[in-house]
Amino acid sequence: MAREHHLAVIQSEVPLFMNVLVIVPSSSFADDALLAWKRLSGSHSVSFLSCIASGESGTQTPEMLPLEFDVERPRAIWRLLMHSLQRLPRLGRWFWHGGIFLLVMRGIWPDFEFHIRSFDPDIVDLRRMPGSRVLKRWLTKTGPFVVLAHEDTFSPDEVDTSWRLYDPSLKVSVILPVYNGARYLAKAIESCLEQTHRSLELVVVDDCSTDETPEIIAAYAQRDSRVVVVHNERNLRLPGALNVGFARASGDLLTWTSCDNLYVPEAIEELVRYLCTWSDVDFVYSAFRYIDDLGKPTSEVKVPDPPWTLRFTNGIGACFLYRRGVYDEVGEYRTDMEYVEDYDYFVRIWKRFKMMRLNRSLYYYRRHRGSLSSQAIAAGAGEAVWGKVKREHFARR
Repeated sequence: MAREHHLAVIQSEVPLFMNVLVIVPSSSFADDALLAWKRLSGSHSVSFLSCIASGESGTQTPEMLPLEFDVERPRAIWRLLMHSLQRLPRLGRWFWHGGIFLLVMRGIWPDFEFHIRSFDPDIVDLRRMPGSRVLKRWLTKTGPFVVLAHEDTFSPDEVDTSWRLYDPSLKVSVILPVYNGARYLAKAIESCLEQTHRSLELVVVDDCSTDETPEIIAAYAQRDSRVVVVHNERNLRLPGALNVGFARASGDLLTWTSCDNLYVPEAIEELVRYLCTWSDVDFVYSAFRYIDDLGKPTSEVKVPDPPWTLRFTNGIGACFLYRRGVYDEVGEYRTDMEYVEDYDYFVRIWKRFKMMRLNRSLYYYRRHRGSLSSQAIAAGAGEAVWGKVKREHFARR
């Protein structure tokens, strides 16, 4: 059972920064909405969800994400319909304004609702959607965020965010397994210790390193009491080292990171806030950015949403946080799944608990030749166990 806690802090003030989700029939509606929100305030994060992935690009090039559906519940009819709407304008007018759209939306509502939740919005703008009044009535049952329908007026100071909760006393355990990672280790440790969420322990598991790793760990442990050091007597490889670290963890919320990757300073706080606010979610994960060998950002990765794409690949990424109750039930990482130990573990969590992603990039994932993922790809070592995960978890689904 997950531990129960009193939420020490409730956010009630109007934030200077708000997440705005604008839902549009297609990307051709995005420019007008983007300009409207820019005029209102340039401090808000505005994302767009398009019901039809038309491939159109607006002159303002806003971020446009298509509506997606659970592969466990086939949506071939929806995909065929969307494809037809792109080619037949008259069918489109009949679909959007003849009531058919609302009938279809009712049938796919669980997927639509889940997708909206993944943006963690303060405001959902439906004003460019046909049937927005009906959609607003349905959507207000989903969450406490502000929903705007056709002809609704709006002012930022009218937004009440007291429903967002955050407990700064919740202890987070970050496991950091390392083997000969001296080159990047100091930066990785500092990115953990410099988190804005201060109630944190960093469990560093040295898996029999032969470089300067032990000395680096010892220096940080002497400097900061939140650093817990474990030295393995023999090399256990990554899955075994993770199991040793989690066995020592005492936190209410758990995660792990790598010796060559970095958190943004507010990453843990953002994830804690989400789990405090949404009690029905047990595992949250976020987008991230790739960095090169020197730490220069190269590209952003929008992790798949919803998480059922785990059926095809490990779409969770490397920035995540989950409740202790998840660990208590799912157990340890499998040592026979090296190179895909995280994929196997996330699938096991997905089968039992509710997972949700955040659209914000909270992590830097370093790509370099010496990383474990690069070594595994070069050696082709993970292909056999990758197939094993798929056969074990999905062969009968």
